[in-house]
Amino acid sequence: MRDHPARLDIACALHREAAMLEAARTRVDSFQCLIWQCAPCIVVPRRMSMLERFPRAAALMQEHGFPMFVRETGGDAVVQGPGIINVTIAFTPSDRQRDRIHTTYERLCRPLINLLLRQGIRATTGAISGAMCDGAYNVVVGRRKLAGTAQRWRTWRSEDGLLQYAVLAHLALSVDVDHVAACAAINTLYAELGIGARICSDRHANWADIHPAPDRAARARLISDLGRAYRETRHDFSERGRQPEPPAEINT
Repeated sequence: MRDHPARLDIACALHREAAMLEAARTRVDSFQCLIWQCAPCIVVPRRMSMLERFPRAAALMQEHGFPMFVRETGGDAVVQGPGIINVTIAFTPSDRQRDRIHTTYERLCRPLINLLLRQGIRATTGAISGAMCDGAYNVVVGRRKLAGTAQRWRTWRSEDGLLQYAVLAHLALSVDVDHVAACAAINTLYAELGIGARICSDRHANWADIHPAPDRAARARLISDLGRAYRETRHDFSERGRQPEPPAEINT
């Protein structure tokens, strides 16, 4: 097992995420984790791809060096690239879990927040107006968005008629992103699509900007610690009392 991100083509990453969700649906109480990075691109929700001007906008962004891909989770357009570390988890939640969406976001964000605290960085969750793909469960440091999150759920009926759930949850951590270029790309896309929203680079933070010593060794430890933090929390995500899965795989 190697504690560095899988270098994936974005289409492959999206396919892997879909496969993880399906595996969680078919293997009760499974917990899977994938940590990955990809080349520069823009990922949009399916609803955005339905806009009439989308094909022209996609061609323009391709010319700007940001090919576009469609994901199944909601939200808005986001930039992906080497400066971002993605954490994707998939699991079946506990039958006793009441507020499934809130609890899943809490469990997705908490390992990162605790890891940052051990590095002397205080983080919380919340919305940041003007940030890319803003949401209530951004991981925030100093009123700037450090990481974004998303979920996708599957429901089905078991043989005894009970409603069952599986969830894919995703976190994107900015490590050393060029936020000026990233926000300019999203604003160009929005203008081309006729979307009035605009985002601001100063609403975003990088881990490299806030860490006391963001050298190469510290970055390597961040990636290793991130993988360990999510592996160690796998029992928190699935609590039905069955035999736990083997340790989650970080890279293949």
